Amino acid sequence: MPAVSLKEILQPAFEARYGVGAFNIVNDLTMAAVLDAAAETKSPVIIQVSVKTVKMWGAKLLQQMFVEMASHRPVPATLHLDHCPDVEMIKTCLDADWNSALFDASSLSYQDNLRLCKEVVAYAKKHDAGVEGELEAVRGIEDDVGSDVEGELVPVDRCVEFIEATGIDCFAPAIGTAHGPVQDRSRKSISNGWKRSSPSARRRLCSTAARGFPTKLSRSSSPPAAPK
Repeated sequence: MPAVSLKEILQPAFEARYGVGAFNIVNDLTMAAVLDAAAETKSPVIIQVSVKTVKMWGAKLLQQMFVEMASHRPVPATLHLDHCPDVEMIKTCLDADWNSALFDASSLSYQDNLRLCKEVVAYAKKHDAGVEGELEAVRGIEDDVGSDVEGELVPVDRCVEFIEATGIDCFAPAIGTAHGPVQDRSRKSISNGWKRSSPSARRRLCSTAARGFPTKLSRSSSPPAAPK
């Protein structure tokens, strides 16, 4: 079937309460394998590509490869640029008709992240593309993106403020690590962040979720299969 937008993948999942797998590919073989697995399990899928892989193959070639392969599989699929801190690289992929991108400015200050994320969202809208935002870094390195230390914890009310101010399509919460199992200290940080937030902030976050705003967990999560 034709490629669909990130929102078209996540919105039904949010409403029906199931998870959507997001898998990073490195070439045509791994892309075909992920799409074949999605077709076999009758599950929608997010094809993610790292910045390093884009630099290796080229944004347009990867997009054309994805469109051709996805058109021969009977499941919804979308092409997503993963963890990109470079605004110009995101624009290059959006110009090449990619469906969405994760703007990862978690290493910047909140204000700089907010300012640049608004710019990315505005550019994406011109291409009918989606944007995923991120505030907190998780431990782990992938393609030279990341850190061996956890990022500063952002209060829940600040996360809600960021979501509403930028207009992003989904939000990447800092849960777990870039690779490997969730550590106890990560779970404790999330729990403490929720406990330290004000009741009004909790209500705003729940209200945002109730309005249909999805979050996309990291690859360390284990989402259930989509209903058949």
